[in-house]
Amino acid sequence: MPAASPRIEELRGGSKSSGTPRRNESETSQGSSARPSPSVSSGGTPTSTPSVNASTSASPSLDDANTLTDAELRSLFAPPNTVRSVRELVALVRDKMRFKANQTRLGEFIKSHCKNRMKILALAFLAAAIADAQLVQPLWRDPAKKLGPQNAIKNARSRFNLTIALADDSKRSVSLTDFVDEYYTTSATIGKGQTFNFDLDTGSSDVWVRGASCTSSDGSCGASGQSTFKTSDTTVKKTGSTWTTTYGSGEVSGNVYSGTVALAGVSAKINFGVTTSETGFNFNADGLWGLAYSSINEISGGNFVSTSGIANMSFYFSNSADNDFGELTINGLDTTKFSGTLNYVSISSKTYYQFNPKGATFTVGSKSIAFTNTGNGAIADTGTSLFLIPNAMSDTLNAAIGSDSYSSSDGVYPIACSKATSGPNIVFKLGAVTITIPPSIYVVSDGNGGCFSGISQIGEVSSGSGPAYIFGDTFLRAAYTVFDVKNSRIGFAQAIHP
Repeated sequence: MPAASPRIEELRGGSKSSGTPRRNESETSQGSSARPSPSVSSGGTPTSTPSVNASTSASPSLDDANTLTDAELRSLFAPPNTVRSVRELVALVRDKMRFKANQTRLGEFIKSHCKNRMKILALAFLAAAIADAQLVQPLWRDPAKKLGPQNAIKNARSRFNLTIALADDSKRSVSLTDFVDEYYTTSATIGKGQTFNFDLDTGSSDVWVRGASCTSSDGSCGASGQSTFKTSDTTVKKTGSTWTTTYGSGEVSGNVYSGTVALAGVSAKINFGVTTSETGFNFNADGLWGLAYSSINEISGGNFVSTSGIANMSFYFSNSADNDFGELTINGLDTTKFSGTLNYVSISSKTYYQFNPKGATFTVGSKSIAFTNTGNGAIADTGTSLFLIPNAMSDTLNAAIGSDSYSSSDGVYPIACSKATSGPNIVFKLGAVTITIPPSIYVVSDGNGGCFSGISQIGEVSSGSGPAYIFGDTFLRAAYTVFDVKNSRIGFAQAIHP
């Protein structure tokens, strides 16, 4: 996998939106020494360019709007542009041209006119240059289905082995909000160009897609508009293994296949699942794309992040009030999506993206609320809808922002919808990290004319039972977030919304 070229995926915010990035990077090291910043410029591209020994003065200038003639294409590989290595070829294209409009023609020309060693070098040059370009594709939220707040709370607690403390676990039919507004999907491919919409999840590690023979008792396999994987694809192979993964929302199982998968232009050959049974996934995504560490993979050999060699993943989550686009950037940053400084906390456990929140505080007006029970750690999780914190702390914080009392039957705090424009800001601080969560983000519509707080109780947490804090989508919409796999850290900066 070529090193550190940015790939950008645009997340289409069909209903909620959030954050944006900008410039500098400093680090919050909690008891650790500062690590060097990634060798990436503010735009996400490598900061240095190899020198070209041969003269390139006669090389045609390849503008995005220009289409080159065959003669001009031929001149790229003729004196005085003769080069001796792929490195020089890559440098030549970086120094002298931008060729998005000519990629296809250049590839065809190479195959037709270059021979033997030069053809290999030229095709390598083309691949390297294409890899250095930004690839953009939509990532959107699904506005069609309603998960319900009680199920959302249960799902978040279950996935991290937390005690569920709802007063009546059977009352899941109570629908207060369209929580589908709280998960994000994007298109990705498996095998020979089979494209699906996946829910991106930093709280799990397996990649799976719905199979044509999938069965379910709750409609998970048959939701309208869903695609299924064609096992007749000759580029993938059935391994003979089966797998089962249990999530907070339900369970999936099926057969394991091996083949090439690609997300935002980054590909890897891994083992992935094709479901034959699903429960609890009655949504319009076609599958789940896990982005956490291999230590929590249920499918052996199925970790996309480690196999692809991804250095980092940067998320901007859109906010429904703004109706803009979210974005995933791989191996780089989008500096237009955040303001101020990007600060980092160290990853404390390479399972989920876990960190130590010791010393963190919330501030609402003049009231400061210290983080408690930090020994169990915190997790930054794109697959959890709400920002979940210890129960007593949640009561205090929600009282400070004007929420009503906690509803044990629904698992959330009702709040007046007018607070979305008149409520106070919540300021989160951890070392050098400072993130402001405005009321337009933490006041969530229930889809029926009411609203509730996007910050709620995590349940009863005991030693070793799971994290005490889950920094889910409510927080991540406010914070541009960088999952820096290479340097074992997570970066946060204030997201910029329209």
